[in-house]
Amino acid sequence: MAWQIIRGWPDILDGTGERSATLFSALASPLRLRIVAELIGGEVATAELARRLDQPSTGQLFHHLKELLAAGVIYQPVRATYAIRSENVVPLLAMLCAALDIRDSPQEARHDSEHR
Repeated sequence: MAWQIIRGWPDILDGTGERSATLFSALASPLRLRIVAELIGGEVATAELARRLDQPSTGQLFHHLKELLAAGVIYQPVRATYAIRSENVVPLLAMLCAALDIRDSPQEARHDSEHR
């Protein structure tokens, strides 16, 4: 699978509104990130997802799935099964890698950039 998206700076600036905030908010949970990681490999039934996540509370799991659904991160190909659209796998992986890059950047570099 190939992936390429070309966006100009004006497109990026225009896209930093409510939709982007909703997406980042949906991903701002350790459990939701674990859900995304489980679904990157393919669709998973709710019961299997709960087992993989060691999630005894289905109510809490459904709450997180609802947030990810609302943000368009995941979808339901059939009832009681969740997945990530294939065209969204690479962008999600890129976001996760970018988060690691920002988190793991040297403290000195972060400090220098704050004072420019």
